[in-house]
Amino acid sequence: MSKSIRSVLVPLTHAALAVAVLISAADLRAQGSDDLRDPREVHLRNVRQLTFGGQNAEAYWAFDGSQIIFQRTPPEGGCDQIFIMNPDGSDVREVSTGKGRTTCSYFFPAGDKIIYASTHHWSEMCPADPDMSQETRSSSRPCGTATWSSTP
Repeated sequence: MSKSIRSVLVPLTHAALAVAVLISAADLRAQGSDDLRDPREVHLRNVRQLTFGGQNAEAYWAFDGSQIIFQRTPPEGGCDQIFIMNPDGSDVREVSTGKGRTTCSYFFPAGDKIIYASTHHWSEMCPADPDMSQETRSSSRPCGTATWSSTP
């Protein structure tokens, strides 16, 4: 190979490799990376954010891994409601009534039903926020630690 051809091909090859590396890095970021992982975390890798806006919490997988169920307070405020989405964050849809406040949602093992707690039978309105100074901590309470009023 002549020196003039080599002087053109080598930089082009290097440029092509650099573009391929940049594309691969972008693909990795899109698929999930360690940008969201706390550096002290030793068990999780490739953490990816699936929800944006509002407050999103208490997410649980369907037994077959096909969906995630989670609690969300919309960005504009209101009561927590229950939503389902695909594992890639697509097809987000509300599955609760949209009334009252909801929490503690889970899929049944067969995947054909969900269960969640709600205040909508007492009132369609949001209940008052709990007095967090009265918060109790207990490992026997699987759905959080705050005490909510259970009467109208």
